[in-house]
Amino acid sequence: MSGEQAIAAIGSQEPDDYRLELDTHALRLKPEAGPLRRVLERPEIAHIIERFETADRAAIRWQRIYRWLSKLAFFSRFLAITVGALLLLRYVQAPVGWQASAGWLPSLGLGVEYSLIALSFLATLVLAIVQPFEKWMQHRGFAENARIDLFDRVLALGEEPRAGELPLLPLQLEYFRRYQLAVQRLFYRTRGAQHARAAGQTAVWRWITVALLALAAIPATLGMLATWWPNYVPAALAPVAALSREDATHTVILVLGIVATALAGLVSAISLSNLNHHFASRYEANADNLDFLGEKYLVEARKAAADGDRDAVADFVGLVQMQISSLHRDWVHASDLAQGLTLENFAQVRMPGRRHYREAASRTAA
Repeated sequence: MSGEQAIAAIGSQEPDDYRLELDTHALRLKPEAGPLRRVLERPEIAHIIERFETADRAAIRWQRIYRWLSKLAFFSRFLAITVGALLLLRYVQAPVGWQASAGWLPSLGLGVEYSLIALSFLATLVLAIVQPFEKWMQHRGFAENARIDLFDRVLALGEEPRAGELPLLPLQLEYFRRYQLAVQRLFYRTRGAQHARAAGQTAVWRWITVALLALAAIPATLGMLATWWPNYVPAALAPVAALSREDATHTVILVLGIVATALAGLVSAISLSNLNHHFASRYEANADNLDFLGEKYLVEARKAAADGDRDAVADFVGLVQMQISSLHRDWVHASDLAQGLTLENFAQVRMPGRRHYREAASRTAA
């Protein structure tokens, strides 16, 4: 019965559960969840939240810098190539008005083109020196490490229930279920779908690129056939083949090919910078794994919590935490976590994905 009461005391998931606001969490608890409320109000828990918020703000800031600089570099490069290709059109037979403006228009175009090249180079140089992507991933790893540490600490702390209050362990498990497991399942599923849609939009642009290349390649191929193997050109396409052999058509085909190639590079660069294909597959896999753990083992963990079996609950939490941290732990440096710690103290640090071998060994020996 205490398990069902603990579920009711913690409550069901709400849209803003992803925010680690302990005051809000505590206010939502029913009176019988007093032991958990007192755990959440401890200073060490507030310190972990502060760590998370600091790293989270830094991660968001570096993410924005990285994406802005990346897009600036990619779009500047694309526009520079496009402007340069369009300047080739001045060699095409044109009305008198073009020749009249030929003195200043090509010069203006060249100025714009080289300015865009310089801008693209500068943005790429800043990306290489400042390394905002690495800083984004690093701080995101610090933030997620703090989030994991928060729930590990909430589970590890003890507090005796008072009259009319529920035992602490079932409350701790349900708190983890609502504010970590459920939040992460929803996050990975939602963000995975968003990245998949973005990857699909990238595919649309790639098909547009293919269409532009085909538009340039078909007349070019006909012109080559008409030059070297005229007998293979169908009679109906002979006028097109003849037109494609003219210098003006050659220039237009060249421009189309250059612009299409530049567009293909732009689409690939944007997709790569957003990591759409990578995150779509990784997030979907993480969501599936968390769904599996929640659906298969949460019931067992609840039974263990009702029986006071803290080790079994810790095993379930450890599996979930390891899965959640799998995307970020490679960016967390052990040296950053070990600042000012002795070897003995560092051995107790809850690093993402780290198993507590000493505890496991003691259980086996027992």
